[in-house]
Amino acid sequence: MLGRSPFSPKNDLKKIVSHLVQLSWTVAIYFCHLYCAYQTITETMRLHLPFFTQLLYNCELIITTISMTMIFIGCRYHSAQYHIVTDKIVEVLVGFELFGENDMLQKVQQRLKAVIVFATVLFTISVGCDFHTRPTFWKTLISVGSYILPHWITVMAMIQYTYVVSVIHQITKHSNRVLKRQVEIQHTVSEKNVFDTIEFLQQKILLINHLMYDVNKVFGWLFLNTILSVIIVSSVQFLEGYQFSYRKTVSIKDITYFIYTIFWIVLQLGHLMLFLYPNHLVKYEMKKIALNLCELDRPELFEIVEKFSRQFLLHDGQYLACGIVELDLKLLTSIFGALTTYLVLLIQYDTGDYRSQFG
Repeated sequence: MLGRSPFSPKNDLKKIVSHLVQLSWTVAIYFCHLYCAYQTITETMRLHLPFFTQLLYNCELIITTISMTMIFIGCRYHSAQYHIVTDKIVEVLVGFELFGENDMLQKVQQRLKAVIVFATVLFTISVGCDFHTRPTFWKTLISVGSYILPHWITVMAMIQYTYVVSVIHQITKHSNRVLKRQVEIQHTVSEKNVFDTIEFLQQKILLINHLMYDVNKVFGWLFLNTILSVIIVSSVQFLEGYQFSYRKTVSIKDITYFIYTIFWIVLQLGHLMLFLYPNHLVKYEMKKIALNLCELDRPELFEIVEKFSRQFLLHDGQYLACGIVELDLKLLTSIFGALTTYLVLLIQYDTGDYRSQFG
């Protein structure tokens, strides 16, 4: 689905068969989503919803379809270059074993396994709630194909990015510990030992910055599309939560759907955290490295410290999506502000006829 198989075929025939199976599986999933999205849009138009509510529902489907298109095409296009990224990660990792850190990859793998399990549980609960609120099993399948499946695929694609940046975070975090140790012992060991260590860290941080730029360039448009999707989907969910508050009678299905709405909002926040939080951690460690450099006060080290510091001056720690949006937790403030504004507008356009359907 994402352009890679869980194993590496050894002969050419098996490689061709594996590629065809992956491609067939991807095409089947994509056209199933298109069919479900078409059915959902048709059904939404029959309900005669308020204009802006219907517009948001349709925009959500369009954006999720764009996300799936970018993921399927992008993963297949870049799958042949995966080894380049892995080679760069290995290049950055080489040498850190001398400082007693050998399990950075294992730590990241364990955490991401927990993230995948947590996301899968949330999506499973969402499917269960959707099944309980839909009149027929066919309607549930249409809903899953239209909404839940695209978001699950987006999460699986984002996990690739999260893995790379989480590895980088572990490297920068360990670099900070190594640098702090050099600050503490700079006057008790030889100049050459400290100089070589600082130069080693400077080269590794330079490689990390290049790797971060390369990875963010690949995922940039998907980030922008995901941010827009989160704003639209969350606006719809908050509006439905507001509409739920003025129901005169509440049934079991209504409560189930309200729980489904809460889980869906949590999942949207999870989409953002998959790429914002790792970037935030890397930026935090980079700033700590720059501060620790200022504590190196041996005159013999001024040259390498100046070179290292200039590197931080040229790169201020800001990683951007397509040169537009800074990938940092501060972005959540802007998104929540936009959501509040859109929700106020949607409530104003929420007509009495639409309310009567729920009351």
